This record gives sequence, C-alpha cells and structure tokens, in this order.
Amino acid sequence: MENFSKKKFIFCSIIITIFIIGIVPKQFQNDTFFNISIGKYILENGIDMQEHWAFTNGLTYTFSHWAFDIFTYIIYNLYNFVGIYIFTIFISILTYIILFYCLTKRTKKPIIALVLTLFFSYFICDMLTARSQIISFVCFIIEIYCIEQFIDTNKKSYAIILLVLSVIIANFHAATWPLFLILFMPYIGAAFFNYISSKNLFKKIIKFYEKKLKILPESSKKYITYKENLEIYTKLLKKEEEKTTFKILKKDYYNIKNIIILLIFILLSGLLTPIHSTPYTYIIKSMFGYSNFGDVKSMSYISEMQPIKPITHESLILFMIVFIVFLVFFPTKIKLEHGFLILGLLYMTLSSNRYLYILILLGLYVLSDLILQCSDIYFKKEMVLLEKIVFHPISIIICLIATSLFTVYNLYVTKDVKLVNEELYPTLATEYIKENLDYKNIKIYNSYNFGSYLMLNEIPVFIDSRLDVYCSEFNDTDIFYDYIKAANGEVYYEDVFSKYNFTHILLYDDETINLYIKHDNNYKLLYEDENFSLYERNVK
Repeated sequence: MENFSKKKFIFCSIIITIFIIGIVPKQFQNDTFFNISIGKYILENGIDMQEHWAFTNGLTYTFSHWAFDIFTYIIYNLYNFVGIYIFTIFISILTYIILFYCLTKRTKKPIIALVLTLFFSYFICDMLTARSQIISFVCFIIEIYCIEQFIDTNKKSYAIILLVLSVIIANFHAATWPLFLILFMPYIGAAFFNYISSKNLFKKIIKFYEKKLKILPESSKKYITYKENLEIYTKLLKKEEEKTTFKILKKDYYNIKNIIILLIFILLSGLLTPIHSTPYTYIIKSMFGYSNFGDVKSMSYISEMQPIKPITHESLILFMIVFIVFLVFFPTKIKLEHGFLILGLLYMTLSSNRYLYILILLGLYVLSDLILQCSDIYFKKEMVLLEKIVFHPISIIICLIATSLFTVYNLYVTKDVKLVNEELYPTLATEYIKENLDYKNIKIYNSYNFGSYLMLNEIPVFIDSRLDVYCSEFNDTDIFYDYIKAANGEVYYEDVFSKYNFTHILLYDDETINLYIKHDNNYKLLYEDENFSLYERNVK
C-alpha cells in the first residue's frame, strides 16, 4: 500500500476502535431476544423448520439466521447481555476497520478513508446493534472490494473469498442473500454496455482483419480489401478512443465470462446451508406470496420495510449532498458500474428504508473515488503535506486524546442506560407473569414489538417480530392480519381475542386497545406500571 505503513494502519485502527466504542448504541432491539431463544433451541434440538415459541400450532419457521442465533445464545449463556453488547462493539469495530482498509487500498489516501469512515459511521450508528444484519454489512463491504479486485486482477483468491462470503450470508442472514447476487448486477451491466459499445465492436473487427491478413497472400484481392478496411476501422477506433464521455468512466475490459462463471458458483452456494431452500425462497415468498391484505404485502406494515422519507434521515441527506457536490461541481467522473450501484441502491432505499445503511456503506467506495479525483486535481501536494502533519507524533497524540475524550463523554452520558429498555420491553410485567401465573400454559395477546422478550423468558407468544412466522406469505395463517386489524382498532378487539381464546392481555399503556379494555368489565387488571398493563380476560 503506497505511503501507508503498518504503523499508520495501526494508528488509524486505534482511532476507529476508540471512536466506535463511543457510538455503539447501548440498548438492544427486539431481534436480539429471539436470537437468544432460537440459538438455545437449535443447540438442544437442531433445526426442524417448525415454530416452537408461538402458542398457535402448525406454523413453520425459516430459521433464516440460525448461525447468528447460535453465536448470540452462546455469548449470552456465558456472559449475559453484557457479553452481547461487547460482541456488538467488536463486530462494529471490525466492520469499520475493514471499510477503512478497503477504502485506503483503493484511494491510497488514508486521510480520505479515515475521515469518510469516522464521519459517516457517526451518522449511521443506529445500525450497530446485535442483529444478524451486522454480519451482512461487513460481508457486503468486503464483497464490493473483492468484485472489483477480481475484475481488475482476475485472481482466484478473490473468487474464493466471494464464495465464502456467500455461504456466510446464506447461514447468518439468509433473507439478505439475494442482495449478495444483486450487487454483481452493476458490474455485469457495465460489462454488457462495454461489450456492445462501438469501441469494442471496432476492436473485434480489427482483430478479425488482422487474423485474416496473416493467412492471406499479399497479392490477393481480399488481402488488399481487408487491409483497406483495417485502416478504416483503425481510424474509427482512434476517433472513438479520443471521445470523452461526460462524467462517465468506462473500463476497456471486464472479463464478463469469468464474472458469469463466478456468479453461477455463488448461485449454487446458497445450497450450503441446513435451512434448505430458504436463501432462494425467502425473498420470493415475501414479495410474491399470498397476502391477507390483498395487493399490500405484509412486509409493508413493518417500519424498516416502508418507503423512506429522506427529510427525516440526515445521514441520507448528507451522503447525497456530498456525492452530488463532488460529482456535479468538480471535474470528476464516476465509473459506469458505480453509477449503476448508486442508482440501484438509492432506488432500493427509497422503496424500503432498511437499505439506507447499505447505500451509505457501499456508496463510500464511490464517494472516495470522487474525492480522490478532486484532491489529485486541486490538492495533490497539500494532501501529501496533510498526511505528514496528521501522522506526526504530536498530531497522533492529539487525535488519540480527542477521540478518547469523545468516547469517554458518550459513555458517561449513557452510563445509566440499561441494555434492555424497560419502556419498550415488559421486564417487570414479565417477572410478575412468571411469579404469579402458570405462564407456560396461558395464551397472552401481546404486541409485535415485545413478543421476542416474552420468548426469551419462555412465555408462549401470540406474535413477535419474526414476521415470516405470522404472515400469510409464509404460513397459512391470519395471525399478523388479525393483529394489525385489532391493534389499529379496525375491528372489534373481542372478535380477535375470542378467535384465539386469549386468557391474558399484555399491552403498552398507550396502545389503542388499552383505552377500551381498561373500561371493559370483562377484563381484570392484574399488573400495571408506567409502560405496561396486564389483564386477565373473561372474568365475568
């Protein structure tokens, strides 16, 4: 790596490590709780593709992140929630050190890579949570780097890494495995446009004539004709090469054959998992399966699957502003495949906000290229001087102190924050249930958002945040449909409660249903705190 020693890499890695420790969110999301429960079940019973945590019988389950579930449970079993928090910090640090390394390898400018890594990691720190997506993120970062290196060098080592990454995602987060394939499309698209370009056509014609001229006698008419044609197409190729495309950079060669062969092997690698065809069918079922909601898919009711509102996401606004400024207002050019990558991920992000983090993480590859071009044009000498200043021992000490103070302050501010948010998860109500009720044999109506916490405590649930268990796209069931209708007050709650024969109702205090149930004589309030209410049903 040009002008980038191991000492500099270690320094930058230390800065990233200290910084990331200070921005990793302390509280868990609901996925963490079912990850623990499922991991425990798999280690004790194996994977049977059946649902064991809902009180409704006959449901199937995809086990789409079984490997991550096992890792999460092992850590929890050894070190409780603190261990999972530390594990999340470790994976987060690893993710951004890898991102920094890849950006530096590409730009040869560690300052650009470090600033981009720290700046955008701060604005998308919400992604750093104990969910299977943290494994997917680091895999996608490495994937883009390896795809481009494979195209440039044709080394088999990068192909092997891509195959390994594919298998990892298929087992740690199968729902995102199709995206691993989709990320090849910008490069295949660029290769296709290169293949049908006039420049490539002229090269093929020239190669044809050169081959024929070697075997034809110079006195033949065909030789003379071919030679004249060769001269014509050589001139045309020269004119084509002299053309400049506005803001677009195109490669001369993509080796599309090797890319397609590699993609075929990756497509088959999705079979290397104990969860059968889930990597292939998960996205198909979620997008095209039968929905109780008619033309609206069940997934659209989940907040992270809904279309993004750019004005509410400062990270997206910042990224797009920086990207547009460097592309439009400076004499920079974007690679054709990078243009396809940004457009594709931007479309996916606008359609579903779950792709925002992927857009920014992978978009940094594109942004770093644009900034590098700009710095080479305007600040080439200054960048060399800046690098000397930044990596001077005094500057290193100042950076370490500043970063440490930032992290210490953040940790101090959040020192009283509990890993499990008692406003979102019924920790005290759960204790009451386990101490006072026959909790393994009751049927509780619960919210989608905290069902996983009940799972962790071995309380059978009505629903939890594993949508693929409760929606009609994956199972022949009305559970998610009935839950949405009841929770939104679109149907009489008692009709749904009678259908599932609930014995108890556990609600957020501010839920719509709670406003009615608290005045319903058919329900007896058993427990109440600042955030949750527990009722016994059918007490008349």
